[in-house]
Amino acid sequence: MNRLLILGNGNSRLDYTDYINSFDGQVWGANKIFQETIINQKLNLIGTVHLDFAISALEFKKKNNLKYDIYFSEEIKEYNEIKYFKNYHGWSTGSELLYKGLQDKFDEIHLIGYDSLRGKDNDIYYDKVVIKNFIIQTQKILKEFNKENVKLDDCIVIIK
Repeated sequence: MNRLLILGNGNSRLDYTDYINSFDGQVWGANKIFQETIINQKLNLIGTVHLDFAISALEFKKKNNLKYDIYFSEEIKEYNEIKYFKNYHGWSTGSELLYKGLQDKFDEIHLIGYDSLRGKDNDIYYDKVVIKNFIIQTQKILKEFNKENVKLDDCIVIIK
């Protein structure tokens, strides 16, 4: 089974270190999660819509000899190691990662730290999250991929 775990920036994911470390599949993270020693060795991909985060992720990767891919909202010619979301929608990082995961046809996607879906405003790295927009973006994505009956108010959301 082709499985994906996407780690959002919500505080709730800090309670799931064992779940994250034992996850069998790809692990993607949002924004500055690459700085977290407990997680960064497991990461396959970092996604961000913030230019400074993308460049920091690349510098950190090189300095620490890590192996994750980095995705940003658009192509950056000066940094050809940074890939870009091919179908960027102008959404938040978490939404763009979810879209990419569904587009890449993973059999099962687990979301941890997507606290905004539960109405929580506790993003670890970014204080400008608009909860309503994030929920609307997620609902649009799930509708587009015919996954509308997913329960979004759990700490661990599983999309099949």
